[in-house]
Amino acid sequence: MVCNLARTVFPSIILGILVGVYALSGGWIFMYTESRAKNSQREIVYKARQDHMLKIWLKSIEMDELKSFESWVNSTKILFKNYEQKIFAASSDGWDGDEVGSSHTDWTLAAAILFSVTLFTTIGYGNITPTTPEGKLATIFYSIIGIPLFLLFLSRVGRLLAAFFRICFSTSANKIKRYRQRSIDSDEAKIRVPVVVSVMLLVGYIALGAFTFPFIERDWDVLTAAYFCFVTISTIGLGDYVPGAGKGYESEKIMVLTIFYVVFGLGMLAMIFDLIKDSVQDTLKSIASCCSCLTTTRTSSQRTTVTLVNAVQRTSNTTLRSSILPTVGTKDETVSSQNDREAGLSNTLRKKKTKKKVPKKP
Repeated sequence: MVCNLARTVFPSIILGILVGVYALSGGWIFMYTESRAKNSQREIVYKARQDHMLKIWLKSIEMDELKSFESWVNSTKILFKNYEQKIFAASSDGWDGDEVGSSHTDWTLAAAILFSVTLFTTIGYGNITPTTPEGKLATIFYSIIGIPLFLLFLSRVGRLLAAFFRICFSTSANKIKRYRQRSIDSDEAKIRVPVVVSVMLLVGYIALGAFTFPFIERDWDVLTAAYFCFVTISTIGLGDYVPGAGKGYESEKIMVLTIFYVVFGLGMLAMIFDLIKDSVQDTLKSIASCCSCLTTTRTSSQRTTVTLVNAVQRTSNTTLRSSILPTVGTKDETVSSQNDREAGLSNTLRKKKTKKKVPKKP
């Protein structure tokens, strides 16, 4: 039993380590590429601002006298328009509004790891996105490898947790019912966990997050936290609420907590799907057996009906034959009796004629 347990648990542990290393490596890659792009965009905006102020100053000197504010606006309108276009382009390329030398960045290590996790779990919050060509290419190839790896890990962990939960559920049920049964040594595939229990597990995990996140996100209430937990565990990932967004160094701890909540939550969801699968299969088998029984009953009733119809037809044919044959026999007898009478009369007439022709002796 220990060997079987090791064969089941050891591959899951290896896959878990691979997923963890893959998330960390993705975090480092995205943090390096996108943080460098943020600094370059800050420098571009800084140079554009300095150049714009210089041009405005030179334009003001060129004017001998400011006759009115409108004339000054008309002469500098093109300069402001060009500056606005440069700022808009920098924002589209990932400028976050900070100055050169600022230590604030959205792409911290924790944020980058959370971004990596949301990629291969297909949640995709969208609060931060790569803006560089390198980051976009890395996102494509990282997801192509990471999604199958995580799905494989999730399937194995789901089966393992489901087997463990079946044993625990069976042992607890035996203690409650107070009868002895070898539940731990029995085949866990035969143990059925009610669907209600599985749904309660999911609701309980969402409730745990709903009452935990308001303590670390002060502007969240219980409903908002429950909404975030459901959207996250179901991998919908709308991204309208993300823990730790825009809170500096404090956000890293919140994001680490969010990473663990997401990974364990998806593992529990896989376990719940594995538990519900057995009940669904049993239900489908019972429905199929009922349909087969109905089909068999219908076929047998049809056969019985056909047999009865054939029997009735045979009986009616026999009755018709028995009623027709005597009539035919009676007609034949009548015809034969008439023929006999006619033959008798003809013989009698011949005899009389013969007697008349014989002469009398003298």
